[in-house]
Order: sequence, then C-alpha cells, then structure tokens
Amino acid sequence: MEVDARFDKLEIKLDKMSDSLTKLVELDTRLDHFSQNNIDQDKRMDAITVRLNKLNDLVIKNTESSRIAERIFFIILTSAITFMAYILPTQ
Repeated sequence: MEVDARFDKLEIKLDKMSDSLTKLVELDTRLDHFSQNNIDQDKRMDAITVRLNKLNDLVIKNTESSRIAERIFFIILTSAITFMAYILPTQ
C-alpha cells in the first residue's frame, strides 16, 4: 500500500513536470515567433528608412532647383518693372 501511494505521488509529480515542460515549449515557440516578427519589422523599417533617405535627397535637389527658378523669376520681374519704369516717363 505504501509503495502504491509513493508511485501515485511520483506519477502526479511526473504529470506536473510534463505539463510544465509543455508550457515551456509553448512559451519557447511564442518567443521564437515574436523574435521572427521583430526581425521582420526591423527589415521593414530599414527599407522605409532607405526610401525616406532617397526622398530626402530628392527634396533637397528640388529645393535647389526651385530656389534657382525663383531667383530667375524675380530677376526677370525686376527687369520688366525697371524697363516699364524707364519707358513710361519718356512717353
């Protein structure tokens, strides 16, 4: 009788240990999934960073172009106003 009780306790402990190991495997699987998801997110963020850097370079180039165009426009406008001011008093 005493041996059966000890075996029952041992069986209960083994069942608890088996449940604990099952939970550990589940947690390990979840951690692997989260780790892979984190790696995927890092790759996506790196790709977005590259796209943002390219966009930033394009904006800088466009800013320089628009600044030059603006200066040319104001030079032409100023020349036209000066020409008009020169022509009007002579008439």
